[in-house]
This record gives sequence, C-alpha cells and structure tokens, in this order.
Amino acid sequence: MTENLQPALDASSMLPLVTQFYGLESMLLDEQRFDEWVGLIDDEIRYAVPVRAVHKRGDDEYLSGGHRMEDNKARILARLARLKTGHAWVEEPPSRTVRLVGSVYVEPLQAPDTVTATCAVFVYRLRGQESEGTVIALRRRDRFKRTPTGLKLAERTVLMADAVLPIANLAIFL
Repeated sequence: MTENLQPALDASSMLPLVTQFYGLESMLLDEQRFDEWVGLIDDEIRYAVPVRAVHKRGDDEYLSGGHRMEDNKARILARLARLKTGHAWVEEPPSRTVRLVGSVYVEPLQAPDTVTATCAVFVYRLRGQESEGTVIALRRRDRFKRTPTGLKLAERTVLMADAVLPIANLAIFL
C-alpha cells in the first residue's frame, strides 16, 4: 500500500495561500516591480478583461466577445518591455496605484494541482500632477496552479464594475 504524503487539501486550507498571493501581487504591482510580478504568473497564462455590455444582466453582460485586454505571457512581457523604453506615452508619467483586495473566496478544489478563487478589488490610480485619482472597482476570477515554489497565476478574468472606463486609458494590470 502506497501512502499519500501530501496532506489532504480543501478550500479552507488554501485560503491563506491565496490571500498571501493577492497581498504580494498587489504590493509588486503598486511598487512597479513588474519583473518580480512576472515570476508569479504561469507560462500558459490567459489574462482577460472583457468589455461589459450595459444592456444585459448576469453572465450575459460579458459575452459580447470584445476585450479591453486579452493577453498571454508573451503579450504581457511585450507590454512590460515597452514600459521600460520610456516611449509608452500612455504610462508617461507612470500611474501610481494602490490596490485593496477583499472578499476572497476559494472554490472547492476540483483537482489537487489547481485552485480557483474570486476576489473584489479597488484600484486607486493617479497619474502625474492630477489633483484627483480614480477608483476602479472590479471582481477577479482567478485560476492558480500549485507548484513546488508556490501558486502561479494561470488564468485571470477581470470583471470591471464600470461599462464605460472611468479613465482615459487602461494600461495598468488589474
């Protein structure tokens, strides 16, 4: 008889790990430590911010097929490389952000190597000498892969509360 050396995992045992991930991720993004943030994402990541339709309700309001962002790891790396050039005018001067993550819910585990979670996020964003910042409210649906080094973000769908962007551009990671 082979003994399973892995402890039994359930959603409640994963909640502290997911919460810790969100805290670290928020800090890295707010401090613009993008090279470290990339270390938290899986090579096969899908990062999507669908457009919200105003005339629909429920899950249908995001099924229009349009996306504000739909990236894989190569596109994320290209976006970050462009930010380093100083010629990404949409982020010159760079946005200053503060993220508040809450309402974290880890779904019951379907597989031992995958964790699915949702959270609510407020992102406060300010650029340059603006006198007022903007709050962007959203809910994220994330799927993580469990690896020997910790959780890796494998998929993220960002559901923005706003149908119309409250800012002139959206170049920050949510």
